[in-house]
Amino acid sequence: MAAELFCILLEKLNFPTVSTLMGLGICPYEHPRFLGMLGMHGSRAANLVLEEADLLVALGVRFDDRATGKLNEFCPNAKIVHVDIDATEIGKLKNPNLFLKHGVENFITQILEEDLSSEHLSSEEWLNQVQTLKTLYGFSIPKENQILHPVSILQSISNILGEKAIITTDVGQHQMWVAQYYPFRKQGSFLTSGGLGTMGFGLPAAIGAALVFPEKRIVCISGDGSILMNIQELDTLRELNLDVTILLINNGHLGLVRQQQELFFSSRFSASKFVIPANFIKIASSFGIPSFELSNECSQVEILEQALIRKGPSFVLLQVEPDLQVLPMVPPGKANREMIY
Repeated sequence: MAAELFCILLEKLNFPTVSTLMGLGICPYEHPRFLGMLGMHGSRAANLVLEEADLLVALGVRFDDRATGKLNEFCPNAKIVHVDIDATEIGKLKNPNLFLKHGVENFITQILEEDLSSEHLSSEEWLNQVQTLKTLYGFSIPKENQILHPVSILQSISNILGEKAIITTDVGQHQMWVAQYYPFRKQGSFLTSGGLGTMGFGLPAAIGAALVFPEKRIVCISGDGSILMNIQELDTLRELNLDVTILLINNGHLGLVRQQQELFFSSRFSASKFVIPANFIKIASSFGIPSFELSNECSQVEILEQALIRKGPSFVLLQVEPDLQVLPMVPPGKANREMIY
């Protein structure tokens, strides 16, 4: 209910909107006022708009460092209204100008009862500035010849399944690509471990989602490091014969660790490479799970359709280069405006 009310409020106020990792799906991806995720791997548009904003209404957030960057430089020009049902969040990380102890649904309901005349709305000049930033600094789209780029595969999955999917992830580069590019349109369509940072979360979460929503296709998107944390659950998945597709993005490394070592430690790589890589197709097949590999020699759409539309579990392997990075990225300890892109 709160998600529907939020969209009604957004239409009335016409405010530019950004999301934390855990809030993705509440505001439809294609909404003209939605700028995407903020923070370390957020969109440049979202981070730059927050840099210029004079008012931030923060609903149910905790101002963690992956969202805010350098905390004392987050939203430097804005008065902050923080709405949260938990009073212990007051000023825990970021001191607001106003804290309201409310559930978000209750807060929005009360706001909608107020007179929302034009004087309370964003100015046309500001909205034009926001739209310019969104146009110039949204997430970049892979070139047409990069058909096996993870982003291209995510777009194909969305085209095939539409709104009938629930996406789960583990932790790492694959998680950030999903957060950046997958067009979530409904609350609860994205399950990820958030601030816990739990590698191995994605497959058990997918199994749970499939048991609760047997009419939906569940897609677990994982990396080679994460999937090994709970690889034994392939047995559970096969035994229950659930409609879960695993997309494994395999670069032979702990990708996000390698990326940080390359960017911030002069490419002094340590303990981030799998010296003897696993054969994941054989592993999945050994559990009796139909397995597919995406390559330049095959039609990615045909392979994905086979895996996603069939009844029961399936496994899809996507091999990518280890130097492929997830960008933008805010360096640790830096302000969000100091993004690498």
